Amino acid sequence: IVGLAYFVSAEISLTMGLSNILLVAVGYLYFISSGTPISEGDLVLSRTGAYLGYAAILLYTGRTHYVLIFKKAFGFGRADESEQASVMAARLVLISFVAFVVLLTIMGLDWVVALLFSLTLMLMFLVFARIMCETGIPFMQPGWAPGTFLTALFGPVAIGPGPMVFIMYLGTILCQDPRECLIPFVSTSIKIADDARLRIKRFFWMLIGTIIVALVIGFLATSWTTYNFGGMSLDSWASYYVPRLCFNDATKHIAEITETGLIKDSLALNGIEKLSRFSPGIGVLKCLGSGLIAVTLFSLLRFRFSKFPLHPVIFLVWGTYPAMICWASFLLGWGIKSLVVHFGGGRVYQNLKPVFIGIIAGELLISGVSILVESVYYFVTGDAVPVKFNILPR
Repeated sequence: IVGLAYFVSAEISLTMGLSNILLVAVGYLYFISSGTPISEGDLVLSRTGAYLGYAAILLYTGRTHYVLIFKKAFGFGRADESEQASVMAARLVLISFVAFVVLLTIMGLDWVVALLFSLTLMLMFLVFARIMCETGIPFMQPGWAPGTFLTALFGPVAIGPGPMVFIMYLGTILCQDPRECLIPFVSTSIKIADDARLRIKRFFWMLIGTIIVALVIGFLATSWTTYNFGGMSLDSWASYYVPRLCFNDATKHIAEITETGLIKDSLALNGIEKLSRFSPGIGVLKCLGSGLIAVTLFSLLRFRFSKFPLHPVIFLVWGTYPAMICWASFLLGWGIKSLVVHFGGGRVYQNLKPVFIGIIAGELLISGVSILVESVYYFVTGDAVPVKFNILPR
């Protein structure tokens, strides 16, 4: 992270470095004024609101381009060579989105909940991919889930017990840890291809083919490994806690509407009727609003003042696991880069690049060596290594 911080924008490194420090300061002020600490749930909803705000900013600033591309995706106008890949991608998005919603309804989910879940999931990945491409941060997590957000916003009665379990479980499968999903890797590869001025249309089809092959190989390899060697017992978080979180949350809400006598009303709601029971709490709206307003305000300040030191990404990452373990490294990398540029200038900064490339390469090398050593140890002894070696992502 220190090595990477040398290459990414100083604004990003400083923002990531100050994320937890500012969160502590905000938490302290909140406690002094209210007498209660900021809960994890409040922080999650605040990040969700920040994602909503950032998505609105992306859609607004790019509205002209998006409207043009989607018009051509529907056949209104002919795409030139530079737009062909974007138009194909837009068509793929539309087809995939509709197919996903239809698939969820076939599996038994109410069509309104299926539509809302799909839109929220797409929004989360849109912002997540944009942040990684814009900032260069290699290790991120949204820290919120579509099922939890929809239940908090619309209320458990409107969502219903069955759909609630479904979307929370599906959210665990699809976006419990998006740093390990395809979107960061695909976004990075497209960005590299674009910077290298490759033919994006040809690259698009290569990418689709690669993803299909990878999914087949990954499914077969994961299934064979899991059924022959069991689950990830050494990773208690992934093997014990994660599979229980969604069901624990859903059970809590189902018990709530059962005890209040609203379970029958909830079961009877279908389609548009669910929207009539829209009942977000004041606390939920405050938390969502705080994140949305904060990220919008910081974005406006960046648009207005070119030297504004902080990026609105701070409200999208603070309190997340990556920010908690990486903030000091980002701050150290920012400090080193700032000193080099201030006292040495651009030439010294360029001359020191190989040093920081070496730092990054060294960590990658030692991670590869650790995998090799652990593999040899397993084949020789038949057991896992007695000492676990952790490296990002853990």
